[in-house]
Formats: sequence, C-alpha cells, structure tokens
Amino acid sequence: MDAKYEGSPVPVEGVIFERSRARTLGLTVCWVVLSAWGMCMFSGALNGNADLGIKGLLFGIVLMIGAPIMILREVRSLWVRRRLIIGSDCIQVIERLAGEDRVVLQLPFANIAEVKYEENRRRVGIDLHRLDDADTYAPWEKFKGNRQSSGRHYCIPVGYRSGPRVIASKIEKAYSLWAGELN
Repeated sequence: MDAKYEGSPVPVEGVIFERSRARTLGLTVCWVVLSAWGMCMFSGALNGNADLGIKGLLFGIVLMIGAPIMILREVRSLWVRRRLIIGSDCIQVIERLAGEDRVVLQLPFANIAEVKYEENRRRVGIDLHRLDDADTYAPWEKFKGNRQSSGRHYCIPVGYRSGPRVIASKIEKAYSLWAGELN
C-alpha cells in the first residue's frame, strides 16, 4: 500500500454519490474559457492594448494560474472516479487509486458539529467539533485554512450526480439515524 494511504480507513457501505461527468466536463470548459480570458487580460494589460490597469493585470495573472489548477482538479476527479459515501456513522470520499478504492477523507458523525446546505454558495458546509479527532481521516485537508477561506472546515461542492441540497438531506437523515442509535 502507498505510504500516503497507510492507516487509511476501509470504504464503508452506504449511499454513494458519483461525480457527474457532464457537470465535471462543463466545469472544465468554464475553467478553460476563464484561463483564456485571463491570458487575454494579461496580454492586453502588458501590451497596452486594453486599458485594464494594475487590477486587470493582477486578475489576468490569477486566472492564468488558478484556472489551469482547477482544470487539473476537475479532470483528476474523473480519472480517479471520486465518490462520496454517506455511511451509517461517517461520511467518506473515496478514489480509485492503483486499482483499488482508497479512502481519502473520512468524517465520523461523532466529530461533525454541523452540516448545512448553503443555497447561496450551492454547497454542503460541514463544521467539525475537533480538528485533531483520531477517527477523522483527512491527510490532505487543511481544516483550519478551509475555515478561514470558505467559512467551513469542509465543503462538498457541486459536481456530483445529485445536487448539494439532496446530499445535505441524505447526510442529515443518516446523522439522525446514527444519533438515534446512541440514545
């Protein structure tokens, strides 16, 4: 097993949400267009062909750098068949790596403080009780940085075959069932 995944949890049974190929390809096309727009802004600002000023130049640079990163992220999610699983006691994100499913994120219900569908951002926002919880597996997530930049420790974005509202309701239902078993 790859050292990065040593000690990773085993994928659980539950409700599976796969990435939508159409949405992912649509997002990829949007990022390609934004990348091209950023290159045009950058080029126009440097050549003096467009009166964009320093803000336009900086925005062009951000798009030129950020958009290709997002393109790679979207394409990678298709390549590794990223899936979200809502289990009986946790949420997992799994990917197909080296021919087998590997858990890349696990959030136990016991460590989830709040799950909320955020309509204005079209995402599921999740806050945690403890960032260093022993049963939470997230080797690449920076929960503290996520909280500072996006207002939540973890966010489930659009791009799955079901929308974030449906995903949030399924998580809330599974969480309620889990909490009922504790009482």
